[in-house]
Amino acid sequence: MNSPSRDNVTRVLSQDAFSLSLHGLVRADGAQLGANNPCEDRLNRAHPISLWEGEKWIAATVFDGHVGWQTADHLEKNLQNPDTLWEVEAFSEDQNCANEAEIARINREHPNEDISVSNGRVLGLAVFCRAFGNFRWKSSYDMQLEFSKIFMSCSPNKKKDILTPPYLVATPVVTVRKLKSELPSFVVLATDGLWYNFENYEMTAATVSWKKEPLQEPRTTIEDDNVAVHLMRNALGGNHRELLAGHLAFRAPFARDVRDDIIIQVLFFPGARSKQSE
Repeated sequence: MNSPSRDNVTRVLSQDAFSLSLHGLVRADGAQLGANNPCEDRLNRAHPISLWEGEKWIAATVFDGHVGWQTADHLEKNLQNPDTLWEVEAFSEDQNCANEAEIARINREHPNEDISVSNGRVLGLAVFCRAFGNFRWKSSYDMQLEFSKIFMSCSPNKKKDILTPPYLVATPVVTVRKLKSELPSFVVLATDGLWYNFENYEMTAATVSWKKEPLQEPRTTIEDDNVAVHLMRNALGGNHRELLAGHLAFRAPFARDVRDDIIIQVLFFPGARSKQSE
């Protein structure tokens, strides 16, 4: 299999990219790179919404699909309606088995069930702890057995392992952050295909570098007009062109062995100081 040329790398990274201008934002960039076919991740592009009278909001979502694209697809369609010093703040925590608070919650909900979390996975299978869908982690053995005969190609979980379902919940963890209105800021929403390759500080350095404020980050390359494509490029190799081309040389289903689906939206907020200087 031949690695893609430099021009083809840019074409593949940019094929599903977009840029938007919205009231209250400097700009909103997005991009998508599938490892599965179809891509299991989905997004709703940033758009204005009215939640309460007199308040203006902007909604932007990314959905990380698991075990198929159908749930993320459903959510995409239905769940919405001076020198600068950049401070990095994570707006969310991964709701998975690496999160001690999630493990404690599961153990409280399923006391004396050692199998509920084993080998770092819920029921030894799912690394995530909160999700829409995923019937096999939320239903009884009898229901799984009945449905498997009609709809499902896989057999039910072992009866001794699912004593008190559900073991996954769809209840979201909602966090609210008030941005410092006098300072420019940006928010990056992305599925785990990006975060497998980027730490928060690396994402911040790459984004700030794209904003023409170079930081000491030797791996970063700046070649794209769309910041979401820029982040995708640098997460998959940056100026290590052979590594980048290697990540893109494979198509589904083989691409899933070297990278995950990636969805990114980046929202830029101007800040009062930026407005005064314009």
